[in-house]
Amino acid sequence: AFFEQRAVGVDTPTFADGIRNAMRQDPDVIFVGEIRDQESIFTAMQAAETGHLVLTTLHADSVAQAIGRIQEFYPVNEQQNIRNLLARNLNAIACQRLIPNLKGNRVPCLEIMKMDQGIEEAIQDNRLTLLADIMEISNNQGMHTFDQYLMELLIAEIIDEETAKQYAVNQHKFELELQGISP
Repeated sequence: AFFEQRAVGVDTPTFADGIRNAMRQDPDVIFVGEIRDQESIFTAMQAAETGHLVLTTLHADSVAQAIGRIQEFYPVNEQQNIRNLLARNLNAIACQRLIPNLKGNRVPCLEIMKMDQGIEEAIQDNRLTLLADIMEISNNQGMHTFDQYLMELLIAEIIDEETAKQYAVNQHKFELELQGISP
């Protein structure tokens, strides 16, 4: 593999310029450190539409919040176009939280979303509150919510019950599941 790095402010004036310049070199993968503005988001999606695998980071607490934050970079009259671009070009989103484990270290707790028809429609229709439910029932496709992963960490004895309850997104539902009650 061959890697080439560009630093904003040194090699290129902006993230968007760096992405455009990288596309001219026909890379297989473009990694953008963090998308921080409207132009970078749009340029990254253009790169994805031309067949490049674009990986980037964004600070968000959940899959739904990540998508919401991306569309918030745009004025309301442009948000539908951005949702359509996201729905067409997203492959997956992985969110990570570091939580304390039984050894006194931190372990990643992951929320994973992979694109499927239900996810695509929810994004296009701006029904982001449905994403967690879709991920929850799509476990066989490799998707899961933070709470499902917390349960896996608890069952594997990587974290304790108190930690799991503390970090659960839906604490009431999580406690019901701990009692064997499926809401």
